[in-house]
Amino acid sequence: MVPPHGQKPKDHFLGVTPELDHTAATQVEGFKKRIQELCDDYNASPLGAEHCFDSWRIWQKMTGYLSDHAADQKKVFRELDTYHRECNLELLGEVAMALEDPDMEESEMNQILDEKGEEMMRAIGGVAHWMELPDDERLRLAKKLVQDAEICFGERMLGRLPEELKGEMGCYWSGCGMHKDLNAVKGGADRMSKWWEEVGKTPPIVLMNKSKAEAGLASEVGRSERCGIKLTNLLGALVRHKDPKKGQQDRFRTFSRKRLGYEVCFPDTSNTRYQSHTYGAAEILCHPKLYLGFLTFLENTKTSTPGRLNHMEENIRCGITDKSTFTEIIVLALYGEAISAPFTWFLCSSEGRNGLDLGEDYDHIKKHLQNVINNPHLLVGPNIDSMYP
Repeated sequence: MVPPHGQKPKDHFLGVTPELDHTAATQVEGFKKRIQELCDDYNASPLGAEHCFDSWRIWQKMTGYLSDHAADQKKVFRELDTYHRECNLELLGEVAMALEDPDMEESEMNQILDEKGEEMMRAIGGVAHWMELPDDERLRLAKKLVQDAEICFGERMLGRLPEELKGEMGCYWSGCGMHKDLNAVKGGADRMSKWWEEVGKTPPIVLMNKSKAEAGLASEVGRSERCGIKLTNLLGALVRHKDPKKGQQDRFRTFSRKRLGYEVCFPDTSNTRYQSHTYGAAEILCHPKLYLGFLTFLENTKTSTPGRLNHMEENIRCGITDKSTFTEIIVLALYGEAISAPFTWFLCSSEGRNGLDLGEDYDHIKKHLQNVINNPHLLVGPNIDSMYP
């Protein structure tokens, strides 16, 4: 919230409330309900008894919405923006209809009230049905009639405003910069997986699960079953499982401490985290022999199946030693180090700025990306030592 008279903006927390589902309609109604509850609490106080506050006056002050890039969040913004516009129009119509000398608008107001009244009567089935309605329902419909009339009149008044004032009626949407980067990694990985077929190169090895392998579905699996992201997912599930009671994270930390002299903590790719897969790729790129050695250690220490890795562990070994898969690992790591990590660090360190201030910075990062596309030797070249195991 930005207070008047140049005071420092303040943050207000509405709280975290669970919803029955994650649909846009439920989220929008949750927002409206929470704002209405705040108004009801205020109006029940001594201050509210003197100066009643309506919820639409809060929504009228809405200027922007920040979210991730999910489809439901974009729909939430569109519905809130529509509601915000209705609140603005209602207040504009209320002010115009309350003018002390509305000679120019009196006939127009009467016309709107008549039209909205006729629409309401048709909707409820006529005057006979109106008389049968309970008092509280008739009161609700009467309030809605006035509200609809004010919105309609506000739309007409808006059309008469100067163009420079009309823009203030809308809201701005800004997508989360961190989520932009997440989508860029996902989109880039998908595009990279298609490249092998387009140029006729040997694609990464298939890393499908045991049930699909036993069913002989190797020819039917999609690109998601054979890519660098699949390898980082599998390795994360083995040495950094989201359930501490599963996985081999404790044994791996002990193993890495004995091999390297310090513990290695693999990035949390088991959960949806920003940059986790690019960090995971960089970790594989730096320590491929460490992970291959750990797989050998597991193979030699199994008691139930001595000398044999399970299906997932064997997939990890195949992925690390497959040249095409390892090539994708290199690309993911390079993108993370050259683009993703510095870009998201910049976003997190941009204190005092918001999404509306970062347009030039996004243009800059796009130019940087294009420079790398035009000249890959900025990141790789003939003098770079091979990290392939």
